[in-house]
Amino acid sequence: MIDVVMVLIVFFLIVGRLASDRAGVRLAESGLGRVDESTPAVTITIAPGPVPPGAAAPAQGAFAARVVVNGLPVADEAELERLLRDAAARWASEHPEAGAGEAGPAETGDGPQAGSVFARLPVQVAADKGLGFERIRPVLAVCARLGVIEVGLITERAP
Repeated sequence: MIDVVMVLIVFFLIVGRLASDRAGVRLAESGLGRVDESTPAVTITIAPGPVPPGAAAPAQGAFAARVVVNGLPVADEAELERLLRDAAARWASEHPEAGAGEAGPAETGDGPQAGSVFARLPVQVAADKGLGFERIRPVLAVCARLGVIEVGLITERAP
């Protein structure tokens, strides 16, 4: 009996966590694309709403939308960059077969390094369909600045 109760508790904790990651996000619909069953290293959710507490108005580098990375609220570009660097280091240690390179700055004079761990870091972005691109652009700019090239957009399958 205790085993059944424990399984139910774990189930509802997992479902609750998944539901809270995308709470308030209405995904865009798409009839194209592929279904990616793999678990991304990083999931970035961009939702309408107030910025996290502590930033009354979007300051320089602060996001003009609610940004959540793997369940953690993010206030500005510097914090997003730190979380992406941490995720890249963790992903590289979990996937040695990917031939992970450095997890430091991924830029040279010619742009991102092809051997950088950021070039192989899978990132998925779930953005609310009501948000304009100007509110999503800063998140994508941080990914580009680090050299993340594997960015997928999460959408709903069109009927």
